[in-house]
Amino acid sequence: MFLRLSLITHRIFLCAFSCAAFSQIGIGQVESTKFFEENVRPVLVQHCIACHGPDKSEAALRLDQPERFTQGGESGSLIDRQKPEASLLLQAVRHKGLEMPPNKKLPDEQIASIETWVRSGATWPEYVKELSVTTDQSKITQADRDYWFFQPLSDPAVANSTYSNPIDAFISLKLQSQGLSLGNNADESILVRRLYLDLIGVPPTFAQLHAYLQLPALDNQGHSRYEQLVDKLLSDARYGERWGRYWLDLVRFAESDGFKQDDFRPSAYRYRDYVIQALNEDIPYSQFIAEQIAGDEIDPSSDRMNAATGYLRHWIYEYNQRDVRSQWDNILNDITDVTGEVFLGLGFSCARCHDHKFDPLLQKDYYRLQAFFAPIEPRYDIVSESKSIDSRQVAFEAWSQCAEPIRIELEALQEETRTKVIEAAIEKFPPDVRPALRKSHNDRQPEERSIAVLAYLQIENEVKGIDYSKKLKGDSLERWKFLKKQYDELKKGMPKEPEIALTVRDSGPDAPELVIPGKPSASRIAPDAPTVLAQKHPVVFQDNRTGVFASSTGRRTALARWISDRANPLAWRVLVNRVWQHHFGRGLVANSSDFGRLGEPPTHPELLDYLAQHLIDQDGKLKSLHRLIVTSETYKQSSYPQQRAQGHAIDPENRLLWRYPTRRLDAEQIRDSILVVSGMLDGRMGGPSDTGDSNRRSIYQRAMRNSPNTFLASFDAPDGSASIGRRNTTTTSLQSLFLTNSPWMIRKSDSYAKKLISQHDSTRVRVQTMFRETLLRDPTEDEYRWVSQLVEAADGSDSLGAWADACQSLWNTSEFLYIE
Repeated sequence: MFLRLSLITHRIFLCAFSCAAFSQIGIGQVESTKFFEENVRPVLVQHCIACHGPDKSEAALRLDQPERFTQGGESGSLIDRQKPEASLLLQAVRHKGLEMPPNKKLPDEQIASIETWVRSGATWPEYVKELSVTTDQSKITQADRDYWFFQPLSDPAVANSTYSNPIDAFISLKLQSQGLSLGNNADESILVRRLYLDLIGVPPTFAQLHAYLQLPALDNQGHSRYEQLVDKLLSDARYGERWGRYWLDLVRFAESDGFKQDDFRPSAYRYRDYVIQALNEDIPYSQFIAEQIAGDEIDPSSDRMNAATGYLRHWIYEYNQRDVRSQWDNILNDITDVTGEVFLGLGFSCARCHDHKFDPLLQKDYYRLQAFFAPIEPRYDIVSESKSIDSRQVAFEAWSQCAEPIRIELEALQEETRTKVIEAAIEKFPPDVRPALRKSHNDRQPEERSIAVLAYLQIENEVKGIDYSKKLKGDSLERWKFLKKQYDELKKGMPKEPEIALTVRDSGPDAPELVIPGKPSASRIAPDAPTVLAQKHPVVFQDNRTGVFASSTGRRTALARWISDRANPLAWRVLVNRVWQHHFGRGLVANSSDFGRLGEPPTHPELLDYLAQHLIDQDGKLKSLHRLIVTSETYKQSSYPQQRAQGHAIDPENRLLWRYPTRRLDAEQIRDSILVVSGMLDGRMGGPSDTGDSNRRSIYQRAMRNSPNTFLASFDAPDGSASIGRRNTTTTSLQSLFLTNSPWMIRKSDSYAKKLISQHDSTRVRVQTMFRETLLRDPTEDEYRWVSQLVEAADGSDSLGAWADACQSLWNTSEFLYIE
């Protein structure tokens, strides 16, 4: 009988009551209903009534109803109302007589909480008549499971159509249902400019456009000159620069920490270069995902993988935040939020504190996703270019033969002071963090390692700031000064230290335990798919403790495979929608990073699934998707079709795409186009970002969160603080003023004007050249007269300024600033 009671009490209290505050006060000092709801109900529901409820009542004990709980089971009542201290329940949890849990006594704080409740009479609120088991799956309704985004990709049939491109068949079918049709094609010159700006981010030169128009309509293989141009631009290295910028927006790429200090991250550019290279290589999307989320688990010795996993290091960092535990929690939250938006198109952040109010995302689902990243540890000891280590090592060893004896003696003199500074620094951190900081790395528990890394970044800064000349005394000080002078002289010849990669590793093969904040009595969270998808598409883990996974959990590899699984529809729909959005200004699903119920359903669901399946069939290679889109008649349409009045009346927002949507160039396109037109563009690719404001493409300008490039910020470029799926497009007076009066624009227009004047003597030729290079056409007679009058008005006193003003005027026209 006592054994039965032991089993019963074990099931009741296996998960501890968590509210330590009640250990110091009586239940009469708090509201009993709140105490029951926060501390009692969850335990009974999660751990008791499955075996002691309506479906099953072991030992004749029911714990789902207050009267049955009071009645007890075969062993009698659990609570002694006259002598609460003698209750069998307390004996069991105190391990006095009965011992429950049998293998490990509950922590003192949790036992005290149980004592508080029992002393109060273990009362239930009057309104509670019965408890029921609430499982994760029971929270998900059939309507949730039937939501369109969670359904497998359909295999829509392409309607019979006069169009050869399937995109046109889908678009025209919907247009016809509304009494509309595809519009006429844009002029070929406009279409070529559109294609250049879309695929490589800069306009063609007039010479390139002229050469294109001289080509035969078809080549010997029957390919049109337009199709040949598409292939040429997709193979251009500038394609990666253009489309890489969109990805950098999504992952909130920046080269600084953010917050007040905003320290520069010298090797962050390697992630940018990785993205550009990966897109130019047209690697499969599954590989692109895996290299960023789990590159270190693929090949930890690879420079490329270390650069790719920079994806996991784009979080903002506060250099002096002593509460490193909270800071690490915020970092994990940031990674979780961004991963959910970028790859899965779901607003997981809304489920961080409670179940999502609109979408079937449970709070537990949020932490299931976070559990994949919980083991990561930021690393500061992995070099960016491992291939150069050998040559540097030889030079360093030669240098160290001279320097090492001095360095060792210096460190010995500094050791006592350094130790005191470290200990004083440790005392500045919260008490619960300090024990981990006094352990060696190998002695730390998995959950202690990342917070120790953050703490020691601050501690090392304090150590670097020690002025030993003021700390040492007597002979020690004199010896230190002598050695320091020698060492400083030797350091002038020290080989350059290798660049440190911005990357991560798992802290080991064992993951830290993860629980939902504020619910420590709940069960530990394991990594898995969202509940709404877990049954159809569970995450599959490899049981592998050898090779790479001997020092890593393998969780992120499992996540990457799940995201890109061909049977998982989420990532594929999200990706093709992003590509469509960047070609047409609006996705088939309007909110490109949140496909949940708060957004709009797709305008063309069959087309969305067709494109997703097409991408999968092409092994996830994006260039094939671009080719399909830009060769469609839908893409080639004019922005000003003949049926404008009818189209505006039926579909004023152009959601059905009866015309090509005109849109303003984004910040990088404007800046880079001006550099191209002025002939000042520096085409060097890759490498460290430029300080100041160089003539390289905008993607190579240093991206500091707190001090972004002024030109780019003026035209809505993001600052890297958050994931941006679709930029704002604002129209402000400051933009006009910047394009007219900013020093950058004045320098560029002056330089271009000097070039015009030096290369051409005739005013007419200068005007013609300016229009051709800027707007890709000849000027009209009215435009020629306008520029001529502007120059003549200068009367020779400032002809350079007049020509520069004319250049700026063209750069400010809608014809230059918009894609049509």
